[in-house]
Amino acid sequence: MTAKAVPGATLRLRRRLALVIGIGDYENVSKLKSSQNDAKELSFLLQRIGFIIDQPQLDKKLAQMKQILVDFENSIQSNDVVLFYFAGHGMQWEDQNYLMLKDFSDVNTADSKAAAEFLKMNAINAHDILNALSARKPYAIIFLLDCCKNYSLKNLNLDKRALNGSDSKLVGLTGMHKTGSLIAFACAPGKLADDSPEEQNSLFMKHLLKHIATPNENIVEILRDVVHEVMKDSNSKQIPFMSVQLSHKNIYMCEQAPVVSIIPINAQWSQNGVTVAGGHGRGDDTNQLNRPWGLFVDDDGTMFITDWYNERIIQWKMGDKNGQVVAGGHSQDNWNHRVMKWNKGAKEGIVVAGGQGEGNALTQLSYPKGLFVDTWGTIYVVDAGNDRVMRWPKGAKEGTVLVGGNGKGQEANQLSAPMGLSLDRHGNLYVVDQQNHRVQQFSIKQTHCDA
Repeated sequence: MTAKAVPGATLRLRRRLALVIGIGDYENVSKLKSSQNDAKELSFLLQRIGFIIDQPQLDKKLAQMKQILVDFENSIQSNDVVLFYFAGHGMQWEDQNYLMLKDFSDVNTADSKAAAEFLKMNAINAHDILNALSARKPYAIIFLLDCCKNYSLKNLNLDKRALNGSDSKLVGLTGMHKTGSLIAFACAPGKLADDSPEEQNSLFMKHLLKHIATPNENIVEILRDVVHEVMKDSNSKQIPFMSVQLSHKNIYMCEQAPVVSIIPINAQWSQNGVTVAGGHGRGDDTNQLNRPWGLFVDDDGTMFITDWYNERIIQWKMGDKNGQVVAGGHSQDNWNHRVMKWNKGAKEGIVVAGGQGEGNALTQLSYPKGLFVDTWGTIYVVDAGNDRVMRWPKGAKEGTVLVGGNGKGQEANQLSAPMGLSLDRHGNLYVVDQQNHRVQQFSIKQTHCDA
């Protein structure tokens, strides 16, 4: 699948979190065939395109789900894109939507007030979930309910009251709206969707899975495509509901950074360099450097320099005569065999990789050299003493070996005193293999945003 061009020069990647729920093996009401499979397949796909997501929450009971929701809500940060998906039974009552969990008991009263209290106690109010997510002030909320399944109460008096158009109606869901969110139902408010026993997925999920991993596609356009195809497949018998009140444009489910312009093969460079940092002799003043080692240049031309013998990281803005020692970014702490992070303005750093003494265990490093940190806070570090490159996801207690680690040597799967690394916009890894006098490229295996 080819990535679309993205409006603007640079994508600003954000954390994307998801909670995916599938309830089908009900204890007291009719079971559903596709809910668990829908949740499993959506979870797998969201993981592939970079969402932070646990395993799908399948056939959970009410008490379990309440704790899962609290934990998920507490994990949300103000700049996150949040996706919530529920597949299972749902009903409306007094303009509120209720989601039924595995242990939901049938409503056992024909009294409206008693029924309302029963639902409050035995189901989860979808409006309450949406409000709780919104209270965390995320960048955007994508709220998907695939629960317009046929549900008939055993209490026929209450069922007739609902279906005969009383003030409290049970069929389907009632419309929902919330600033900062995109809300979608599998079918129109007050209508039902077919849980066809012949299909592995619901009709809504079938088409959502086809489109949600489209690179750099606005979620609004994705869901419009889903709506169109559901209507087409059902001969307009099923029309998904969508309410768009997003506060920001261009919310992507699968973001890909734009590819760097290709430098012409015959490009030439000026033979005389211009000093843009240091150049005032060896020293520790802010206009000096002492054996600088690592370098990162951001999109604005601001340089971050590892000033090795001064044991500092110095920020140098283009055109400035002096740099500024910063408490920010990541630094490899070579002699202590660890990677440390200093938050902006912090006086002390925190260990984010290694720090367990020199060694070759997955919790250890040996003379770390080069470093790269991606948008999600994942650390890629050259573990020079172990002739390998490691990856440490944010918050991980141990790393994984990406390349090397097969002993010192010159074979294609070996490194010898590697020093630096870089990743291109495609995710390919480049390693400076110092004692082999070469730079090695390790191609990324396409695992997401390519569905």
